[in-house]
Amino acid sequence: MNWHIFLTIWAWLLQITVWISLYILLLYVYYVIRFAIIKSKYPSELDANLVPLYTNTWSENKLDPYFRPSLITFLISYILYIVTQYFTPTLKFLKLDINDIKLDELLQKFFTSKPDIKLDCSCYHFKGSSYSYIDAQGVRQTSYNIYRENSHFDHFNVPYYSVRDVSGPFILNSNMNELNHKDFIQLEIPSEIIWADSISFADYEKYKSDIIEKNKDKDLYMEFTEKRTISAFNDNNYFIKLRDNTSKFISRFWYYLFTYLALAQYYKWYINYKCISQKFRIIKLISTRYNLLEKNEYEGMQPKIDLINNHIDFNINDTAFCFNEEIEEPSPEENQEAINKYRLKLPRFEKVNENGNSYFRNLNEQKYIKILNFSK
Repeated sequence: MNWHIFLTIWAWLLQITVWISLYILLLYVYYVIRFAIIKSKYPSELDANLVPLYTNTWSENKLDPYFRPSLITFLISYILYIVTQYFTPTLKFLKLDINDIKLDELLQKFFTSKPDIKLDCSCYHFKGSSYSYIDAQGVRQTSYNIYRENSHFDHFNVPYYSVRDVSGPFILNSNMNELNHKDFIQLEIPSEIIWADSISFADYEKYKSDIIEKNKDKDLYMEFTEKRTISAFNDNNYFIKLRDNTSKFISRFWYYLFTYLALAQYYKWYINYKCISQKFRIIKLISTRYNLLEKNEYEGMQPKIDLINNHIDFNINDTAFCFNEEIEEPSPEENQEAINKYRLKLPRFEKVNENGNSYFRNLNEQKYIKILNFSK
């Protein structure tokens, strides 16, 4: 089951439990107050057997059998309900600053940005120190402190010949009728930087092994890290206005208010009515030896924007770039060796639909090692 669906069902069950237990508590308090009023005004009309029951209940703190379970249920479910609401995707987006940038401008910024792959090595060793002290019993003790000391750093930006954005078309997940009452879009934009061909993957593995071999003997220990970034990305989640005049009732204040009133699930209905929730993946394809601008197989994945009232087609020269023109294409032998070794790493794309959102997904994830530790 999808995590978001489970979280929604769980939140609804807790909210219903809170209100049922609260109803029983209020009903109990109502009858106690009503009895106290009747007892004070009309003591002679009360049933003689009924008076000792209520008197003993309150004088000896023997609570009604329904009161204590309802109180415990209310407290536990209310606390769990509050905690659950603090981990919902809705609050994650409401915590973001409302972005004034237009949606088409943001997407255009992503489509035309260049990726960067950075390899880092840090060499280090451990040092220790000790000191003596006398504890509370008058016994001398020795304490040891061990810390890491870095001795050398090395960085390498992986060069590549060409890059092409193959994110495909962005189509707004809403029709014209729904768009009339939509004020915001909750946009989730994961990114992926992948190698286009076997020889590129072989070059990448060589760059990685070279920097590791170069630095692994410079100290007792070495840590290798790899970071893949796209220059335009500051975050993967964005909360963007679709119009100038937006609802004043969509904010963290209103979310917290309805949460503590145990009405957050109803408030989420309102947010879903006013907001579009959409996921779109930015994919950058990289080649170290080939010009991806000349590859026709990626024509169907050329970025474009369709916002119902605004349609933008991007020229390939806006979303694909060539660098390092001194790099030559591989020889047939070199290329065949790379194909035999890394052919299963080549990307295979398919268009998928997830919760009404369409985007491209790479079936062969090019997983890479984030951290390697070496010691002599």
